[in-house]
Amino acid sequence: MIWIKKGIQQPVVTILLFIALSLAGVFSYFEMDKQEDPEFLVNGVAIVTAYPGAGSEKVEQLVTNVLEKKIRTVSEVQNIESFSLPNASALFVTFKEGNNLEKAQQKVKEQVDQAKKLLPEEATEPEIKTDLSEMAFMIVHLSQDGQINHEELKEKANDLQKRFDRVTGVKRTEILGLADQRVEINVDIPKLKSLGLSWLQVMQVLQKNHVQIPEGTLKGNEKKNVLSVGGLGNPDQIANLPVFQDPKSGKQLVVKDFAKVKWGYEKESTKILTGEKQSVAIIVYVDYHVDARKTGEELRKAYQSWQKELPKQYTGKVVFDQSESVNKKFHELYRELGVGILVVIVICLLGLAVRSALITSLSVPVTVCISLFFLNLWGVSLHQISIASIILVLGILVDDSIVSNENIERHLTENGNNIGNIIKAVYEVTPSIIVATLTIVVGFAPLYFLEGDTGRFIHSIPQVIIVTLLVSLLVSLFFIPALRARFGLKGQAKESEWLLRGWSVLQSKYEQLATKTLKRAPLWIAIFFGVSTALLALLPLLQVQFFPKADGRSQLVVDIRLPQGSSLEQTERVVKKVREIVKHDKAIDFDIAYLGQLMPRIYYNEKPIDRGESVGQMMLHLNETGVKETEKVVDRLNEQLKGKFPKDTRVLVRQFEQGPPIEAPIQIRMKGENLAQLQKISEDVKRELDGLAHITQTQSSFGRKTSEVFVIPDKEKSLKYGIFPQDIALNHRFALEGIEVGKAFIENESFPVLLKANQSPRNIEELGEFWVSAVFPNGQSQYVHLNQIAKISTVQTVPQITHYNGERQAVVTAYVDNNQMVPQVTKKVQERLKALEEKWPSGYQWTMEGQEEQRTQAFESMYKFYVLSILLIFVLVFIQFRSFWKLIVIMTAIYMAMSGAILSLYLTNQPLGFMALLGMIGLGGVVVRNGMMLVEFADNALDRGQGLKDALIQAGRLRLRPILLTSLSAVGGLTPLAIIGGNLFRPLAVTMIGGLLYSTALTLLAVPALYYVIARKKEKRNA
Repeated sequence: MIWIKKGIQQPVVTILLFIALSLAGVFSYFEMDKQEDPEFLVNGVAIVTAYPGAGSEKVEQLVTNVLEKKIRTVSEVQNIESFSLPNASALFVTFKEGNNLEKAQQKVKEQVDQAKKLLPEEATEPEIKTDLSEMAFMIVHLSQDGQINHEELKEKANDLQKRFDRVTGVKRTEILGLADQRVEINVDIPKLKSLGLSWLQVMQVLQKNHVQIPEGTLKGNEKKNVLSVGGLGNPDQIANLPVFQDPKSGKQLVVKDFAKVKWGYEKESTKILTGEKQSVAIIVYVDYHVDARKTGEELRKAYQSWQKELPKQYTGKVVFDQSESVNKKFHELYRELGVGILVVIVICLLGLAVRSALITSLSVPVTVCISLFFLNLWGVSLHQISIASIILVLGILVDDSIVSNENIERHLTENGNNIGNIIKAVYEVTPSIIVATLTIVVGFAPLYFLEGDTGRFIHSIPQVIIVTLLVSLLVSLFFIPALRARFGLKGQAKESEWLLRGWSVLQSKYEQLATKTLKRAPLWIAIFFGVSTALLALLPLLQVQFFPKADGRSQLVVDIRLPQGSSLEQTERVVKKVREIVKHDKAIDFDIAYLGQLMPRIYYNEKPIDRGESVGQMMLHLNETGVKETEKVVDRLNEQLKGKFPKDTRVLVRQFEQGPPIEAPIQIRMKGENLAQLQKISEDVKRELDGLAHITQTQSSFGRKTSEVFVIPDKEKSLKYGIFPQDIALNHRFALEGIEVGKAFIENESFPVLLKANQSPRNIEELGEFWVSAVFPNGQSQYVHLNQIAKISTVQTVPQITHYNGERQAVVTAYVDNNQMVPQVTKKVQERLKALEEKWPSGYQWTMEGQEEQRTQAFESMYKFYVLSILLIFVLVFIQFRSFWKLIVIMTAIYMAMSGAILSLYLTNQPLGFMALLGMIGLGGVVVRNGMMLVEFADNALDRGQGLKDALIQAGRLRLRPILLTSLSAVGGLTPLAIIGGNLFRPLAVTMIGGLLYSTALTLLAVPALYYVIARKKEKRNA
């Protein structure tokens, strides 16, 4: 208390201190990171390993199992999900919450390094991806009219990439869609055979010509390193490279005598389209800790200068620019913030004298500015969640100043115009202001410890609320009284007559209502609680939702997933068919497509790691009309696409969604050891889901069975020719994919040099007729057809094998055509699965995941935090009043607030989701303060000797103005969020507005009535 007294006695010093902190907050605003969404760190790592030529079972056995075994030894690992595919293995490792992410990733890297030694020689080095949260900031597509010139296209793309790299804040850039150039040596096998040579000998000679070995140091007067260097050179140089010399004629054989050497390109495994044109994508990733608006402006300047220099046959197009979304989102949020501040000021002007109202209103900008200073120190960024959180507490943070200033006004009017009365007035309300503020803080504070994806998403909400409310507490106890001491004593401000008359009428009406209520207190208590309890019956009627769609965005996504094992050509046909259907829609501005991979991550909760020839994704860019009616556009397009593709092909148009990432609303995992049995079970489950209403787009992780060619050597026959299984495998690689024999170094660039057969086998018959060669120790070569020394057969295999924590799994996913039906559909799916499980062999089990499961887990965590926050509020209220019965009286406000919140959600047709539940948690602390003010003033009146009924009526009459003003200011601050705040925050705002209005109306009558009944019983007991 002594510090409050000193602050009021030296008002100029106090005011200057708060002005300095406010200026520090203004400067902090310009320093703070400004992004559209919170930084969504993925708590894990991905490991991708290529194993060319291997089937899914071989990849599982020789690569996936080896890596999983090593990684499981890391104590920080929570889950490992792996996918064994033909030619590749992909692992996704999730860490336990609370661990140091970098440390855990480093431990995984160390285990992968150890596992490298155990992998097959043909497998590539595992690629470890640690920054899974990285988001594309800008994407530019570059296309060319007519025949594509790869070299020119690469040159133009590289030019833009270099310009982007020079922009401050750019983390990295990459180019997608450019086929990697290489030198191809296409060997004519019959010609080589006629020369009595084997391609194996050619390979050895070429490898010996490619050398770069540090051999040691010359240790003379001046030390010099010795390095033997031999490059393979350009195609012409390789073509004229001597490889053999005829011992009889002495004639040298060069590569071009039996092979054609030319520039070539890697096999196309991905493709990018802008409309119908094949394109190259230049992608920019920026550091999260920048002002996205400024960085976007600099990137656009770089793009525009580059575009002006493009030849006519080239077209550059910015297909995604996050800074546009950031600018739009900040404009909307600042508009809501401005409207909220204006509403709060108007409410203050309507409830207080002009000078008093203006002084109180100053608390809003001062609190916000000082809060920005401390939030910046805490590392909080400005984005849609943190700014909306400021709007959320806008009306609440002025409450303390209203209570403080209103009490100062009353004391100055009744007891005289001096600093002593200001100090006395502040002292009187300080305990209740502190406890009331802390009750709101503890209502939200437990959410800071919410773990998982949901906790990371809303992490800034408790941070903002804690800081702003604590700052508002200091403003109400120091800054506002100092302003009154410095400027509020010169000619006491008089309230206007209409304002005095208005409050007088309200107070009189309240007195009459309170008197009638207290006369029949038990009856009214029963009515109040009966109505509140009846309103809880509306709970089952509310729509249930986890997180809403992301509204206001100009992008739609089309997910395209063919069954595993499908080719890139098949995926491209589906993409083109989709485009033919959607391109005529009037809401679509343009479209792009990525084949063989998903788009770069452009939204914080997307997972763009999925790759493979059966995967495709389109982005439809909406015009202004489309943005306004996004849901209608999605429904219309999905209806047009319905039934146009096979059932096992997923084509789904969707909006981005708020909240943590979810793959599909319905996701079922089945585990078991036998692949054939597991596939049968997954097909049964998929068939069962297809028969349920509202289920659509079902898919199994197994995909379609694919044919795999098995070559089984006849060891006796092959030994006659000096050929071993390893030789056969090497010959296959040479014939089908080619073998890298070195690098060609040209103008500071290196290009792989590939040795391959000029004609690759296209079917089993041609594979059987392919010449297999070997080299004897005496240098002679041997040729034999493959079908002479091996048996060739085809076997049906699964194209993908999924593991979850080391166990084989099948995953069936599905969508629901009506998002509101997800809980009901999930329940029906669970019932069907329980019936199916009875028919399964022992050892096969299922677990349910997806949207409903994640929602249930998040809600369970929220319920725990809700109970914790209520208990903390209990403790704080008890500390102030030291009475259990008074505690019960005050806490009735929470019960009534919950009823009001449910009623408001029902009347406004808002869903009961995570954000609505968040609003209910916050309501507890907000509504309790009204009851505390009533009880505190009633206690003070009783201490002065007033009767019980008179004390309660007087307490309600005196606190009517601050209670109504604080509640209305809170409602006013929340109103912009409820009206124009978007799908994410509207349920939260509606919940708090409904709870506040209902609770405030009943608290003014229910709290005195309950206090009266309990106090009378205690009096009778003590008499």
